[in-house]
Amino acid sequence: MGGNVIQNVAEGVNTTDAVNVGQLKNETRVSADGAFIKKDNTAAQKITALDNQVQANSESISSINDSITNLNGGVSNLSNQVSKLDNRLDRVGAGAAALAALHPQDFDPSAKWDFAAGYGNYKGANAVALGAFYRPTNDLMFSVGTSMGGGENMFNAGVSIKFGSSNEYSNYSKSALAEVVSNQDSTIENLNNRVAKQEQENQELRAQIQEILNQLASK
Repeated sequence: MGGNVIQNVAEGVNTTDAVNVGQLKNETRVSADGAFIKKDNTAAQKITALDNQVQANSESISSINDSITNLNGGVSNLSNQVSKLDNRLDRVGAGAAALAALHPQDFDPSAKWDFAAGYGNYKGANAVALGAFYRPTNDLMFSVGTSMGGGENMFNAGVSIKFGSSNEYSNYSKSALAEVVSNQDSTIENLNNRVAKQEQENQELRAQIQEILNQLASK
């Protein structure tokens, strides 16, 4: 058959029929050049180009999947960190509430030290606090406090100073003030007794004077 060309071959229909050039071109022809398939390329070249692109796409998708996996891991880690931070904030809130429950007593020069305990709760977290207050005078106070609970221990220290004029009884304790009032009541009672006695004596003197005047008038 050599260089002979078989012409006017009908289009094959069954799977075992021969195909003509027209059928073959219809199956493999590209109307215009694409990004990866060129119309002048052979079918094998087109398949190779597609195969290479599919492989490149697969590698890109695999890389994206890896990135998504890493991102999911990062998001999960971030969520864990946020959860831990929330728990710490709850414990810190409970500690602050416990410290806020510490209060000193009124000044007493005979008992200059005060001790206090407090409890705090915040969103399910609990804490206790202990505090001490030292007040050497009515105008000066030192304080320390600490809270414990959930590993978020807290500590504070402070000093309070009062400015301005004060009266002579500002550094008296309640018992001392009560004694002063009691003494004043006793003094007032004595003065009232003396006034009453003097009034009685005055009345007696007036009576005596009136009697003398009456006697003089009768002579």
